[in-house]
Amino acid sequence: MEQTEIPSSPEAFAQALERLEPAASAQLIENVEPSLSAAALRLMGPKSASEIMSLLSEAARNAVNALLPSEVSAQWRLNLTFPKGSVGRLMDPAWAVFSPETEVRSAVESLRGIVKREFITYAWVAGADKKLAGVVVMRDLLFADPSRPLSEIMLKDPFSLKAGEPLMEAMRMVLNRHFPVYPVTSGSGELIGAVRGGRLFEAQAIEISAQAGSMVGVEKEEKLSTRWTRSFKYRHPWL
Repeated sequence: MEQTEIPSSPEAFAQALERLEPAASAQLIENVEPSLSAAALRLMGPKSASEIMSLLSEAARNAVNALLPSEVSAQWRLNLTFPKGSVGRLMDPAWAVFSPETEVRSAVESLRGIVKREFITYAWVAGADKKLAGVVVMRDLLFADPSRPLSEIMLKDPFSLKAGEPLMEAMRMVLNRHFPVYPVTSGSGELIGAVRGGRLFEAQAIEISAQAGSMVGVEKEEKLSTRWTRSFKYRHPWL
């Protein structure tokens, strides 16, 4: 691999990694401070980050995991269990999850700590069976009586995406919804993550552009860093 200058900021390093294939990104991370790698991977989003993490050596992966919230590293591992091109590959942790019996005052107090570390749009409500029961909008939480349980102010039977759904099908389902974040559930209805609407649309846009490229021999795995020998292998049937 050619010598690559390592940017000093997580934002610049994330941009550099996005221009590389996952294997090349993993090789680069092997020689970088774990703190820089962990910050950059989180900026890249769960899809790219989980793929790169799966290609790291055990030592490098452990070093990066040690600097990630345990919820994030567990989520990335879970994401890899779903098919490529599915909603499950895009999941972030569902951070603010409460039981239906939780009082407003308790939820607000918990959120004070969470929002210092993570960007929160909605609070999720799940029962003891972990099944998604409702969604709480921040405005409703702000103006509710502190003693009321979340079950009385939540939006019941909320829309959710299934982790195994293909992106194209998910896009059809959210076309007229335009939520900033979508809860993601398992086949049995358990809340297992959340997907930001922007990432969903971005992933589908990349998929659609890749389909056009494949018609003329350019595979979606190709990036600027792809070696000519590998590009030739992708394009050989068409050529």
